Amino acid sequence: MKEGGILFFVLSIALGGIAYFCTQSFLIAIPVGLLFLLLFFFIVFPSVANYTKRQRIRHECYVFVNAFLITLSVCQSLDKSYELSTQSAEKEFKQTIDAIGHLEAKERVDYLSSYFKMPIYDMFLSLLNLYIEQGGDILKLSKTLMEELTRIEETENSLQKHGINALIQWIILWAMSLAILAFVRFGLDSFYTYLKNSTSYLIMILVYFLFLAISILVFTYKYTGFATFLRKPKKKERRMKREKAKG
Repeated sequence: MKEGGILFFVLSIALGGIAYFCTQSFLIAIPVGLLFLLLFFFIVFPSVANYTKRQRIRHECYVFVNAFLITLSVCQSLDKSYELSTQSAEKEFKQTIDAIGHLEAKERVDYLSSYFKMPIYDMFLSLLNLYIEQGGDILKLSKTLMEELTRIEETENSLQKHGINALIQWIILWAMSLAILAFVRFGLDSFYTYLKNSTSYLIMILVYFLFLAISILVFTYKYTGFATFLRKPKKKERRMKREKAKG
């Protein structure tokens, strides 16, 4: 996400530069640049990072549960199923797996509920407990669960594609509006000398960038959500997780 931070910084500077380009006033350009700098780094960037993390964990859950159940149906071994279903683990998932490597296979599978934090994973654990207690064909027992996992995966992937398409259209829309501002600056060059000294014009430029900021907020909320992006685990919660991992 380092590249994302650089991109948002450049965008903030660019929007401040556009504001100066349109008004020839640092009193407007600097506040506009600061507004977007704060907006991007305190709302948009954390929200995008949080959304990306949620999507990654959701996909990891899908891959892990499917691989675990299919492997278990073949080898009927929790240890082998866990080992094979975590071979492709990366980043935070790999760190979590390494941290609980000393636990028994079933304990490790149970512990991962605190990593995935998804109702579908709790359903998987309930089904696994039922299989351990009563036996049977794990694929038949988990048919509905695997269908639901697939539905969630396909739905989320579809929503992601829709979000990307909407983002492209949104960018094009605002790029066209910025092009109109450029036309006012160059196409009406003789009239611009009067405009840049007009209080009404300067206010309208400020309103334009404020509306752009609001539009960014709405788009971010709609496609990523940011109600809890600043929430961090409390010290007590983090301590309990570490103790649980240590056994």
